[in-house]
Amino acid sequence: MKTITQIITQPNVLSMNMTSQQTPNSNENCVMRSLAKQTLDKLRSIYPAGYAALKTDEQKSGYSKELLLAFVNHNVNDQAMIDHAMNKARADSVNNPFLPAPNKFVSWCQPQPEDFGLLCTEEAYKRACIEAGKHYLARKWHDECVYRAASEIGFLRIASETMRECYKDFARVYEDVCQRYAKGERFTLPVSQQLQQKKPNILSKAENQARMGDLMNMFR
Repeated sequence: MKTITQIITQPNVLSMNMTSQQTPNSNENCVMRSLAKQTLDKLRSIYPAGYAALKTDEQKSGYSKELLLAFVNHNVNDQAMIDHAMNKARADSVNNPFLPAPNKFVSWCQPQPEDFGLLCTEEAYKRACIEAGKHYLARKWHDECVYRAASEIGFLRIASETMRECYKDFARVYEDVCQRYAKGERFTLPVSQQLQQKKPNILSKAENQARMGDLMNMFR
């Protein structure tokens, strides 16, 4: 099995997730390398103790190359994405002195539902399970993104499958829905469907007396 160093130095690895017109020496590759270097410099200041744990040049180089590989695999090529992740890194460093794993840092580059004021994926899944498990007339959807994701996955599937079977697909769809929501798309909640209960016909005193009079006349 090839090492990360061998993989990252291959000419074609930096063309991953790029179009066929782009070459390994394209501007995107240079941007990713530059972003990776700048990112490591910033992480050094955010996690001084964690960076100091990389005692040798080989360890520092290895972390940098893993970070670059993660950027390539997840197509992180925009400064705004890095800035978003840095904000999360600063918050993380308050209680954690260690450098984040490259894949974790890359996950911070992608905005999460809660960044838009929406439910986190786990809470959204719980809500979807609760409502999907009810009779369809009794469901009460309050969050348009949760409803949309649940409807795309299928209410029956959510209600009948285990979390292990369904959560991964729900998370993928829900996070996509949230991204669309953040870009301005809006989703319609179903019209509230409540069981219609027939209200009792309450008679006035005069009507009751008239009704009793009619009944009495029937037996004369």
